[in-house]
Amino acid sequence: MEWDGRKAVANQKKHGLSFALAERFPFESALEALDPESEDHGEERILAIGKIERAFYALCYTRRGEKIRVISFRKATAYERRRYREGG
Repeated sequence: MEWDGRKAVANQKKHGLSFALAERFPFESALEALDPESEDHGEERILAIGKIERAFYALCYTRRGEKIRVISFRKATAYERRRYREGG
């Protein structure tokens, strides 16, 4: 997993979360969907909702070869938590 250092600092300020926590993201049980803003960025971005310990998180990422590149990481919204619990 990789990320841009400046983006990580901005994410920490905006969402209060370190990208380092995203390394524990449970991809195997996550609910994933194509980020609707992918086309605006010229790359396929995935929005994944998953649970780390007792909290739900939203991870936006893209794949670069074999690497996962973190774009943003935040707590999941109530709507996202509900979708996760309902299985999509």
